[in-house]
Amino acid sequence: MGKTKKLGKILVPLAAVAVFAAEVVFAQGSADNPRVIDDDPWRTEAWQGCYRPAEFIWVRPHAAYVGSNLLQVVWLTKDYGSGWVDWSQDGWATTNRAWTAKYGVRDYCELLHKIDVTGFDLSKPVAWRAVSMKIEKTATGFNQYEGEPYFEWTQRRAWSDLARKRQTYESGAVLYTAEGVANPLIPAKGKASFVVLNDVHHGLHTYTNLVRHAGQDVALAILNGDIIDHSRSQEDIVKYVSSPLSYLGRELHCAVRYVRGNHEISHAWARRLGDLMGLQDGQLYGAVDFGPARIAFLDTGSGDGLEEDIAGYLAEERKWLERETSSDEWKRAKYRIVVGHIPPCWRNRENKFVEIKMPSLDLCKDLNGKGVTAMIAAHQHYATWMPPNDIVDFPVFAGGAPGTKGSAIIRGDVDGDSLRIRIIDHNGVVIHDWSSPPRQTAATTPAPLNADPKHYWWDAHRYRVNQVKTAPRAPDFVLLGDSIFHYWDNKENQPSWQKFFSGVGDAPYFGLNLAIEGDRTESLLWRLQNGLLTTNDPPPKVAFVLIGTNNTANRKIENESPDDTAAGVAAIVGQIKAATRGQTKIVIYGLLPRGKGSSDPLTVRNTYANRSLSRLADGETVFYRSIGGKFYEKGGTINRELLPDGLHAGAKGFDVIAEDILATLKKFKVAPREDAEGDAGADKR
Repeated sequence: MGKTKKLGKILVPLAAVAVFAAEVVFAQGSADNPRVIDDDPWRTEAWQGCYRPAEFIWVRPHAAYVGSNLLQVVWLTKDYGSGWVDWSQDGWATTNRAWTAKYGVRDYCELLHKIDVTGFDLSKPVAWRAVSMKIEKTATGFNQYEGEPYFEWTQRRAWSDLARKRQTYESGAVLYTAEGVANPLIPAKGKASFVVLNDVHHGLHTYTNLVRHAGQDVALAILNGDIIDHSRSQEDIVKYVSSPLSYLGRELHCAVRYVRGNHEISHAWARRLGDLMGLQDGQLYGAVDFGPARIAFLDTGSGDGLEEDIAGYLAEERKWLERETSSDEWKRAKYRIVVGHIPPCWRNRENKFVEIKMPSLDLCKDLNGKGVTAMIAAHQHYATWMPPNDIVDFPVFAGGAPGTKGSAIIRGDVDGDSLRIRIIDHNGVVIHDWSSPPRQTAATTPAPLNADPKHYWWDAHRYRVNQVKTAPRAPDFVLLGDSIFHYWDNKENQPSWQKFFSGVGDAPYFGLNLAIEGDRTESLLWRLQNGLLTTNDPPPKVAFVLIGTNNTANRKIENESPDDTAAGVAAIVGQIKAATRGQTKIVIYGLLPRGKGSSDPLTVRNTYANRSLSRLADGETVFYRSIGGKFYEKGGTINRELLPDGLHAGAKGFDVIAEDILATLKKFKVAPREDAEGDAGADKR
C-alpha cells in the first residue's frame, strides 16, 4: 500500500524539474555541504539516458497513470536498496513523500521499486523525484546504506538518530535520484491531450522520430502493444519496454501507460512483463478519467495458438469490462475512448469490413451499444481508420508500422466541446483528422471562390449553369472539378473530347464539362447548391468528380487535413445524390500527382487525401478511381508529355483520362448514342 507524507521544504537543492534535469544524480554529504555528480545522462541519444546497465539506477523511472488520481513511479536498481518518491506541485516550496509498505514494512530492500503517488491536484503538474539508497551492509534489525557511518547493532540510539537523519538527507548516505514531471492530467484550461505509439518492434529510433511530432502539452503517452518482438531475456523487456516508457515520459513531460500486444504475450518472459511497469489493480487492463473523457485500456494481447491459455484470463477481463461500462464513471463521461492493440476488424481491398479472428474479438464486440466514442488500435502495420460498420458501432483508428517510413503517432485532444483524433506520419503530415462532433471546416462550408462579383469565377459559374439548362438532352455524364477538368475546354486539348464526348458526329457519348479553374471543394459545393444541378434537371447517368488539389496546395495542413479535404468531397457527393435523386452513379477520381513527382510534398499530401477519398466509395452508387499512376515516368517523376506543367493535363494527358472514362461508362453499361457510328469502347485515334 502506498503512503504519502507531507514534508517541509526539502533541504537538498533540487535541479529545475521544468527541464527534466538529471537522469541519475549522486549526492553525498550533509544538507549544508551537498556533493552532486552529473553522470552524463544524455550520452549520444536522449533515450539512452533511460537505460544505464552500469549504474545503480539502471532503468530511469517512469510515472504510469494507473488510476484516476494515481501515478505509479517505477524504476529498477542494480543492487538491493530502498526507494521512495518525493513530489511537489508548488515548485518544491513544500514536498510530499510517498513510499510503499508491505506487511507493515517499507521498501527498504528491493531491486524493483513501485511507488504510488496520489492525492495530487489533477489540474497542476506533478514534479517527482525518485530516491534510492544502496544497502552497504545488513545488521540485525537494521540496514546500513552506502556512505553512512557504521554502528554496531547494539548502538540503538545511534541507529535511531541515523534513521531520523535519513528523512532529511542528513545521514551521509549516497542518494541515487532521478527527477521527472508529469503535465496536468486535467488542465485548468479544460483541454487534455494524449498520444499513442504502437508496433515499434524494438525500433528505438522510431520514438525519436515520432516524438517530435507529438505536439505540445501532452498529458499521457500510451504504448499500444508490440513494442518488442519475441524477447529472449528480462533485459530485452527492460531495454525495449521499460526504457521507452521512461523516454516518452521524459521527452514529453507526461505520465505514461502501457497496453500489451500479441508479440508481448508470445515469448519466454511474458509472465514478467507486468512486474516491470505500472499496473492498475495488478492487471494489464483498466480505466481512468481523462478530462471529460473516460479511457478504457483493453488487454487484447492474444495470439495464434494461445487460445486455451488465455481463455480464462479474457473471461475475467470481460467481466471487468461489463462492470466498467455499467459504472457511473463510464456513464457520466462525455467521451468514452477505448485503447487496445488488436482491432475488431479490418478493411479489405473491396472496401468491406472483415472480422479479425482473434480471441479478443468478443471483447471488442462487447462494447457495442456501450456508447463508445472511438477505439484506438494497432496491429495492422499501416495507419488507417474505419467508420462504424456491421461489426462494431464505433470508429476504429489504427497506428502505423515498424520502421521509419510507415510509422505514425496518434494524438487525441479532448475538452468539453469535442474529441479530436489525428494520425500523424513520420514526416509530421496529418493523414487522418477526425472529430466528434464533426468539425466544420472551410472545405465543407459552401462558399463562392471569390466574394467579388466581378471575379471571373462568377461568369464561369453562370456559364456552367446555362450549359445544363440548354443541353439538348440529358447528358451521359458530367465532369465536376477544377482546372484539371476545365482545361479540357482548351482548343489544343479538344481532340479526345470531340471524338468521344461531344455528342455529335461519331462521338458515342454526350458529356458536359462543368468544371471551373480554381475551384476548391467548398466553391464546387456552393455551385451545386446554387443552380448547377437541380432536381428539375434530367440527371446524368454518371458524375465524375476530380476536386481537392487546390485545397491541399493552398492551405496549411494544420488548417486542413487530408480527412478535411475528403470531407469536402463527401459533402459534394451528398449534394449530387440529392440533386439527382440518387439516380446518378458518382465516380471520385483520386487527386493527380503534381510538382516534381511522387516525393513532392504536394503529391505526398494528395496521396494521403486519396486514402481518405477511397473510403467514400460504397461500391453501389459511389466509386473510387485511381489513375494518378499513369502520369509517372519510371522512377516516380512526372511524365511531362502528359502533365506538361506538372499539374494540368495536355492533349496526351486528356487521352489517358478519356480512356478511363470510356472504360468506366462501359463498365456501368451506359449505352452509346444510337446514331453514332462505331464501337464506343474503341479507340478511333
